[in-house]
Amino acid sequence: MSNQNKTHWYDGWFYDKFIAPNQDRLFGQIKDLIEPNSNIIDVGCGTGRFSFSVSDKCKSVLGIDLSRRNIERANLILAENPNDKISFQHKNISAIISGGKEQFDYAVMTYVIHEVDEEKRVNL
Repeated sequence: MSNQNKTHWYDGWFYDKFIAPNQDRLFGQIKDLIEPNSNIIDVGCGTGRFSFSVSDKCKSVLGIDLSRRNIERANLILAENPNDKISFQHKNISAIISGGKEQFDYAVMTYVIHEVDEEKRVNL
């Protein structure tokens, strides 16, 4: 993939209407693999659907996404459905990796890896 900015391809409405409905089965399978009381980072979280679905099993869930609109929508949904285990940030995974301060038991990347340049995938 090229280095073009792809964040405009995903906005909250488009994501919720067309992408999200197809994810529920996979989300359930991933949730079954996660140990209770885990700390999770949801990379490319979209509007937070996986983060919300797994939060009852986790100690904390940090959802990050490159799309500002998706994060705005995720935070709006969070405000309407308060959950102190979940937080959402408009952030690139590189910032988390290079910062090295936060630790997670699981890193989940659903429907994301195809957007990452091939040479960078190895480092994730």
